[in-house]
Amino acid sequence: MPPRLRLRPNWHTLALLCMLAAMWYAAEAQSNGAAYLLALLTGVLTLVSLLHARANVKGLRLRVLDVTTVPEGSRARVRLEVSNSSAKDACGIEIQALEGSGSQFIESIASGQSRWIELSFINKSSGGSSLKFVARSVYPLGLYNIESVIETVASRRVYPRPKGSMPLPTPKPLSPHSQAGASSRSTISGGGGGDDFAGTREFQPGDSPRHIDWRAVARGRPLVVKTWASNGHEATMIDWEFIQADEAARTAQIARWIEDCERDEKLYALRLPSQTIEAGHGDAHRRRCLNALADFTASRVSTATGKGAEKLRESRGRAHSAFESSFHLPTQPLLALSLAMAASFLPLANVIQAPALIVALCCFGWRVLLRRGVPPVMLRVLILLGSVVLIWSGHGGQPSMEAGIALLAALSGVKLLESRTPREFQVLALIGWFLCLCGIVIDNSLPRMLWGLAVFGLITACMTRFRLSTPGLWRPLRITSLLFAQALPIVTVLFLIMPRGLLDLRTTFSGRFAESGISNELDPGSITKVALRMERAFRASFPDGRIPPNELRYWRCLTLNECNGLRWRRGERFGLKLRPKPPDENIDVRQELQIEPHGMRWIPALDVPLLVTTGGSPLVPEFDDALTWPIPLRGVTRVTSWSRLQQRAFEPLPDHHRQLFLEHPENLPQIVFDLADDWQARAQNDMQIVQLGILHLQQNGYQYTLTPDDYSGTSGLEDFLVRGKNGFCEHFASSFATLMRVAGVPARVVIGFLGGEYNDRSRQMIVRQSDAHAWVEVWLEKSGWTRVDPTAALAPGRIGHGNFRGYLDLDGAAIERQRLSWWGLALFESRLLWDQANYAWQDAVVEFNEDFQHEWLSRLGFENSRWWHLLTFSILFVILGLVLISLRLQRRPFARDPWHRTWLKLCAKLAKAGHPPRHCSEGPLAYAQRVSPEHSMLHDLALLYAEGRYGACAASLHAFQKRAAGFKMPSK
Repeated sequence: MPPRLRLRPNWHTLALLCMLAAMWYAAEAQSNGAAYLLALLTGVLTLVSLLHARANVKGLRLRVLDVTTVPEGSRARVRLEVSNSSAKDACGIEIQALEGSGSQFIESIASGQSRWIELSFINKSSGGSSLKFVARSVYPLGLYNIESVIETVASRRVYPRPKGSMPLPTPKPLSPHSQAGASSRSTISGGGGGDDFAGTREFQPGDSPRHIDWRAVARGRPLVVKTWASNGHEATMIDWEFIQADEAARTAQIARWIEDCERDEKLYALRLPSQTIEAGHGDAHRRRCLNALADFTASRVSTATGKGAEKLRESRGRAHSAFESSFHLPTQPLLALSLAMAASFLPLANVIQAPALIVALCCFGWRVLLRRGVPPVMLRVLILLGSVVLIWSGHGGQPSMEAGIALLAALSGVKLLESRTPREFQVLALIGWFLCLCGIVIDNSLPRMLWGLAVFGLITACMTRFRLSTPGLWRPLRITSLLFAQALPIVTVLFLIMPRGLLDLRTTFSGRFAESGISNELDPGSITKVALRMERAFRASFPDGRIPPNELRYWRCLTLNECNGLRWRRGERFGLKLRPKPPDENIDVRQELQIEPHGMRWIPALDVPLLVTTGGSPLVPEFDDALTWPIPLRGVTRVTSWSRLQQRAFEPLPDHHRQLFLEHPENLPQIVFDLADDWQARAQNDMQIVQLGILHLQQNGYQYTLTPDDYSGTSGLEDFLVRGKNGFCEHFASSFATLMRVAGVPARVVIGFLGGEYNDRSRQMIVRQSDAHAWVEVWLEKSGWTRVDPTAALAPGRIGHGNFRGYLDLDGAAIERQRLSWWGLALFESRLLWDQANYAWQDAVVEFNEDFQHEWLSRLGFENSRWWHLLTFSILFVILGLVLISLRLQRRPFARDPWHRTWLKLCAKLAKAGHPPRHCSEGPLAYAQRVSPEHSMLHDLALLYAEGRYGACAASLHAFQKRAAGFKMPSK
């Protein structure tokens, strides 16, 4: 009967559960589909590896070959045959005796093969004739133990330990027949036991020369030894029923009496309830009595405990793995894991502070590249404490996700510095898995996800390679690929049906702020570099149902006042408005925003903002119409704002404000002053100057492009206006505002977002980083601050379309194709293709929240599905998938040759009947001889198979298949 398998968690199992909880928390808090995907992959991969671990141990069989007999409490040796009857190789097996502390680690046992090992165990009186062993494996990932407690029948005896102080029973006279038998059974040399001559016996090596009958030798007789006894006609009867005590005391007292009789060279007999041994003494008689006593007590223990069943249950889980704490850490897996850990640091380079990163890399170099030993414990403690101090001081003593990631990186380096055992290798691998999660949480773009999955798979391959304990890279990669291939279908379905948003943690996650193109400075290219970034900047919903059209979706963030050509800064702030306009519910637009953390203090709002509330005191705009939060936004923030979309009412501009909005550098290129003088001479008012500036951009070959020239030098403005004439929105806005100031029109630059993609399913508008935009505001008499967007004059499709992605799919891409060379066109097309894939990833995976899930299920006909329906169906699907994988693992490999396939079926039938399984390298005739030396029908079948597959004569396959199908052999 195959042994029962048992899953035994370890500390790595607890660490894995904590990591899965952290992954799920991050996914719930951010509503991040990429984090959901990684969490599901980790969980399902763990379950699939559990099935592989069970299949790895399930086919193991143990057979005791030999056991040494030693007294109770002494250490005995047992030789075992470990065979693998499954169709797959068994890897990383640790065999341990439950009664001993030693273990034997077997790296691999091929299918159908056997290995011979030797173990030690402590002989106990309660052991009986059975031995119990634990076959343990942590293959393939080392996250838990799969144990198989196997009880084997062994021909072994445990001699009881002599104890007791009761006096020997009184000797009794022997009958003549008993005297003769006692004389023949007495094998101990005489002397010192008494003065009565008890007879002679044959000489044995080790007998004292003083007791040899030399007279008999002189007469030509063989060597004999004289024996004495205190009374050669009396013997001590050691009776089990004579002792009135418990069973253990009886056994120990009888062993004591046997030793005393042997010491005093007295004749003694043993009477047990199941057996009586006649009187005698000597080493052979002593062993005979102790063997009978051991067998009798073992049978009584077996009967009292239900044939060992209770003891078997009690012994489960007592043995601890010696391999996990052994100093067994090969260099190659450690090097591969270190490289994988370093790869997990790359996406976190802008999060992990330099001291923590340097500490981790130095530790990796010390252990892996230089191959130095483990440094002293005090040095390791100092490195750890120094890392903690540097990280704490570098983050201002404030707890944050960035500080936690940096500390985790430093801890991984220190852990590698002291790694000497498999347990520490496992800890490093789990830290690497968690760092992959950190990289995806910080940036969930498609490149970051692909990199994270690659590193995740590499760490998994390192874990598999270490548990295989065999050199080579191809086999662990193949096993890891198989694990991922079996897990991915389950992960895909769970990603679609697993209920989302059960904990409603969206506002509780306070982590690293996302990179944004919106800052207090506007440099050439600062917005261009984020034009293709698809990260979400904020969500907007409109409770009153008034959704603004595309051309009015200007989301103001910051107003820049200081001019330096193409570079603008926010400069002096004027404070809050003294008389803010109260919102009018009939004409103003109310927005509920969920802003992603960006590390700045600006709050977006439709132009022009009037008021912002967030559950506390209201926030009013500043004089430049910008909304500023009291502290940087480092967590998801929810606000409600009111905006007025129509043109502002006229407000007079104070003289000191007018002077400020007309300031410009004196070292501007001459072309700027020439254009300003020409416009001033031709225009009659400021409005006409603005119109002439727009006409200049439209009629002089300026182009709106995603790949502008480099205008970062001191002559950047002149290069843009005269030579390059191609740029992005920030180039046109900054140069136009500079021209307006030189021409005498007060101007300022506004940066924010333009557009947004409204989703009818979630009834939310998503504004992404790619929607970042810059425009100009000029102050005109009788109308006040007026928005002027130079980009609208050159690329009206960008303004009229709802989002930048849609513009790229239409007119913007056509403009780019016209101006680029074939090489630039190829790069641009590749960029667009990659951007489309990234956009699809964001839309289909990252943004797949509970609303999208409900919409997707509704289209399938599950409109009224509840969360517990989805959870139940998810659990059932996981169980179904695991059952199918388990059946797949139990299936034997398919043999293409019909002769070989029929022979394998016959061998499986024999193994099922209890006969020994066939070895992979064993021929048919040898196997038939080993199974049944005298069974002629089996020999005939083996001979027919050998002739049909290997012989020259053409045997009938149909006849062989028919005879093999009808063959029956008695069970063993």
